[in-house]
Amino acid sequence: MSLYCIGYEVVDPGNTYPSLIEEIETYEAWWHCLDSTWIIDSSKTADQVREHLQQYVGLNDRLLVVEIIGNASWAGFNHECSDWLTNIFTPTTSDHAPRAVSSL
Repeated sequence: MSLYCIGYEVVDPGNTYPSLIEEIETYEAWWHCLDSTWIIDSSKTADQVREHLQQYVGLNDRLLVVEIIGNASWAGFNHECSDWLTNIFTPTTSDHAPRAVSSL
């Protein structure tokens, strides 16, 4: 399993993409505490995630999928959002490489 950060930008302000959101929510685990930024846990590659989600955005919209490798730090999130990040970045199995975690 790998962690990915997904970001998207809707260029046409009249477009909304509930189907994109629904598709992101089909991944094994997901976090969404920033407007157009998500973190997912998936066995797919970054290319596979992008290919899957690209069909749910417009031709002029932007979509970014980046594998998260390394340390994490954050501030200002409520307990639910912060707890999810803490749990996902300090796994109890060998699925993820150990990461340093820091939150305020």
